[in-house]
Amino acid sequence: ALLGQEEHAQDQWKLIFSLPVRRGSFYAAKLIFGGLLVFLASLVLYGSILASGWILHLFYPITAAGPVPYIPLFRSVMTAFAASWLIIAVHTFIGLYWKSFVLASAAGVVAAVSGMIALSSQTWNRIFPWSLPASASGRAALHPESILLLSIAGALIVSMAGGIIFSRRDVQ
Repeated sequence: ALLGQEEHAQDQWKLIFSLPVRRGSFYAAKLIFGGLLVFLASLVLYGSILASGWILHLFYPITAAGPVPYIPLFRSVMTAFAASWLIIAVHTFIGLYWKSFVLASAAGVVAAVSGMIALSSQTWNRIFPWSLPASASGRAALHPESILLLSIAGALIVSMAGGIIFSRRDVQ
């Protein structure tokens, strides 16, 4: 919602579309920046997990069960990041296409809650976009490669369709 809010709030679309930059490039830049934000959030998550384990060990040293699994933990966090690209693509399209901040935010909240519900389903947890990151990175992930393939292929399709729709957009 915030990726497109600055342009929506100030009605800057006429100015942006009059610049000598292709509309698809603008859309791709917003998409990549959204992905970069999620990547940085994933790194913060990884660091926070390590820090919380270290703090827990300081106060309760008896809870230590062995060496810290740095590599498997990092792989799990990065798998969740890779599986989130379909979500990033959908939310980028919603945030740039519709002017309403409330609509974009509500779509994110409803989809996130639905994703949590879909995680309990054996079928939906592997196909619903908002449950893919948890399904791909969890211990019980049966086929994380297929989940990643679905997410990345879906992200490419949604991004290309969103870029085309965005490029042909008429501004009043």
